[in-house]
Amino acid sequence: MPSNQGTDTAGTLIQALGGATTVSALGNVGTGAIAVPNGFAAKIVEATLTLNATITMPAPVAGDSGRLVLTQDGTGSRTGTFVATSGAVKFVGGSKTLSTAVAAIDVVDWWSDGTNIYATLNKAYA
Repeated sequence: MPSNQGTDTAGTLIQALGGATTVSALGNVGTGAIAVPNGFAAKIVEATLTLNATITMPAPVAGDSGRLVLTQDGTGSRTGTFVATSGAVKFVGGSKTLSTAVAAIDVVDWWSDGTNIYATLNKAYA
């Protein structure tokens, strides 16, 4: 399976696309389902969390950047764990806890210096 593909707990294939795609809507995703691929410069990934999720960030490439739009489902209380492929994922002020309210929308903007991923979490859009 290519590095930019994964499956949710029901075995549904999901994929975050780079290239010419501006927005990749993953739909409903759960545990281990979100993988942001390399070469993902200035792209947007949208996903609705239906279970707790592990969000795997790409290997750091200088100049890459992107946006993740994560929405809680009708149950809420879903968590997200950010994992680095290599290097580290560093959040402003260390804040990386997602909003948990029903239908809450969180936006993660990120960029890379080639060693690490630097991210800002904007929480609880309504």
